[in-house]
Amino acid sequence: MNDTATPSRAPGLVLLLGAILVIVSGFLAWFGLTFAGGSDDLKGFDLTMGVGAVVISAVVLILAILVIVGVGRRALSITAIVLSAILLIIGAYAAFDPEGAITSFEAGSVADEFGITQAQAEAALEQAFANGDLSATGDIGAYVAAIGSLLALSAAIWGTAAYKKRTLAVPPPPPQAGAYPAAPPGPAPTAPQWTPPPAGPPPGGPPPAAPPAP
Repeated sequence: MNDTATPSRAPGLVLLLGAILVIVSGFLAWFGLTFAGGSDDLKGFDLTMGVGAVVISAVVLILAILVIVGVGRRALSITAIVLSAILLIIGAYAAFDPEGAITSFEAGSVADEFGITQAQAEAALEQAFANGDLSATGDIGAYVAAIGSLLALSAAIWGTAAYKKRTLAVPPPPPQAGAYPAAPPGPAPTAPQWTPPPAGPPPGGPPPAAPPAP
């Protein structure tokens, strides 16, 4: 069903832009790692959180296209709010607390690689960061993901609010074809008036006299 009451496609276009930025961030470095043997950069597609962010943003991109063409704009905008909020948490976490983000999201990958439990991997990462054996900084990809997710979230909120505001202003639908207007009300009915009969001779009296002959 098309929500034709939405005022414009602008929220959908901004939502689309935000999703594209998050997808592009997957090809960029999210973290710069420094360790005893040197340094390395981790791109979004090298990370569990990066791949997850790209998958979620691909769903948001599809929602944005549907919003632009006018399919279920308000419902899809509400869905996009939830997904964009998740993206913003991932992007902001990676950009502003890279070591915490690596420990929280990448411990599973470390556990699989070294054949240990996730709890052991988290403890090892925390110990390495605390001792200075490993350090991480947020790189451009994390900031692009945070900016893109913030744009997407703002656009989704904008679209939801704009649709609701426009819906309240929509006039009622015109009458159906073939409908006739109601007849105007007529005058109120009045009680019948009694009319007295014409005057005549009283009952039982003599007949009237005949007129004299000429």
